[in-house]
Amino acid sequence: MKPSIEYGKIIHNHEQKLAVQWIMGCAIVVWTVNTDSAIQYLIDNSANILSHPHNFLNDLEGGGGQDPDGTPIQIVSKRKK
Repeated sequence: MKPSIEYGKIIHNHEQKLAVQWIMGCAIVVWTVNTDSAIQYLIDNSANILSHPHNFLNDLEGGGGQDPDGTPIQIVSKRKK
């Protein structure tokens, strides 16, 4: 199955415990201090968003998508306490 919005919905539900797993075998992971701003930057620059920002694990927030060439991108930050 090629990564897509439907695939993202299957592997990236609201109760997800792990980061996105891509069939392609790898993803670019970008750590940031503001996941919302980073995801908005991706949207503004024509990325295909597969997962809007959400909380996962104990203290992380993440989201992700694909750049215009199809490269998976995962944005992650520590949640503010």
